[in-house]
Amino acid sequence: MSIRSLREYVEALQKKGEVNEVNREVDWNLEMGLMTRRCYETGAPVPLFTNVKGSPGFRAAGALHSESGRPGQRWSRVALSVGLEADAHPREIIDHLVAARERDLIPPRVVEIGPCKQNKLFGADVDLSILPCPIPHNGDGGRYLNTLGMIVCQTPDGSWTSWSVARVMIIGKDKGAGVIAPFQHVGMVMAEWRKIGKDMPFAIALGVEPAAIYAAGAPLPDRMSEVDFTGALVGEPIEVVPCETVPLHVPASTEIVIEGHVSITELGLEGPMGEYGGYIHPPFSIPQPVYNVSAMTWQDDAIFPFAIAGEPPEEDHTITGVMGSMEVVALLREAGVPVSWAWHTTESAIGWLAIAVPDTWSEYEPDAVEFCKKVADIAWATKAGDGAKTVIVVNDDIDVADLRTLVWAIDGRNDRGERGQIPVKDRLNWPVSPYLNPDFGNYPAGWKATRLVMNCLPPEGVPHPPRTAFEINCPKSLKEKILANWESDGFPEVFR
Repeated sequence: MSIRSLREYVEALQKKGEVNEVNREVDWNLEMGLMTRRCYETGAPVPLFTNVKGSPGFRAAGALHSESGRPGQRWSRVALSVGLEADAHPREIIDHLVAARERDLIPPRVVEIGPCKQNKLFGADVDLSILPCPIPHNGDGGRYLNTLGMIVCQTPDGSWTSWSVARVMIIGKDKGAGVIAPFQHVGMVMAEWRKIGKDMPFAIALGVEPAAIYAAGAPLPDRMSEVDFTGALVGEPIEVVPCETVPLHVPASTEIVIEGHVSITELGLEGPMGEYGGYIHPPFSIPQPVYNVSAMTWQDDAIFPFAIAGEPPEEDHTITGVMGSMEVVALLREAGVPVSWAWHTTESAIGWLAIAVPDTWSEYEPDAVEFCKKVADIAWATKAGDGAKTVIVVNDDIDVADLRTLVWAIDGRNDRGERGQIPVKDRLNWPVSPYLNPDFGNYPAGWKATRLVMNCLPPEGVPHPPRTAFEINCPKSLKEKILANWESDGFPEVFR
């Protein structure tokens, strides 16, 4: 089922009625971004803009990996991206990803040429403004080159190649400025270039095969190659081609490649930008490292991918949430914790991490409160779980990806007392919400706040009473009869 290019992915979505071509001229200044924002919020098909003002020869696509509003297809874009059928359940998606995470890594295969070399600009001819880069929100600081592209960088000794996703705003015809956080992989690689006093070579691969962008958004362990993990996920080596002006490689199927060096001394004002927490916060520009561009190459009729960060759902919640859930499950199992699966709820902007455990959880730690604390500590100690402000631990009869069922379980299985609600003080939080009141100039101490563990496990010796849900309560033979006659009895197709 592996889809090996962005174009193949768009074609697969088109066959399922999940792409809407917009052929009239659309302005990159707010119009394109806010149309995409409405697509996120309504579950509309992927908007494919074929006529963006000032960008002839380029197309642009938003909401590529967001949730679908089609009945029974909510997670279809995620499922197709990672190599599953469109109707795969979230638990199937996590199981599939965890299995890939546990396989041997597969290094890439270098090829000499790819379609991303069809058009080239170098040096003084580079002009980022020809790309259909949007101003995402009313109040953002400028046009954003990168919101859904893959930043490729490598340590000076070549021992670690990192793929990651981070925002980059255009500040000149051949310059961008972007967030390079010290605790993210791009920041760790950048720190090694700072040590030797040299600017960091980079490439931004815009429009890669879906598995690659999910790998780039995965919170893998430090120094684990997202490149090789992508190979494990698709089951064969990823084909990569050399860049033109820097000693890096990008996927051969990439739509658009931006190359150059990130300065270790030059800063440019970046932002503000509406972020995945749903706020334009902080509401001011911040000096960030400058990306100096030396070359740009692209395919004919290239597709520029972009995300409009903000209130859920969007790619920060689907890609990051799904891949973070994979990593939490993998790490809990490595620690010997019995865990069935986990899910960052998109509705919470991945601030809730729900972890489903089997009835045998007490074999690891018999006290439920201590068990939940240990589970949360393992999750929060990793990049995969550190974005979750609330960890919810519940038995695996609950579908943790179904918010309605999860909320029902929280209300009925959490006692609201010291046993059920366990505050944990002074944990590092991402400063995407104004309510956390971070001290931006005082990292990491100023970014700490209280987190919450919610214990929804039964007290010792208390059995689960029978549930009343149709799927659980209805006898098998009667269930088959009811479902077989559902439409002929005059009921509509099931929407959930």
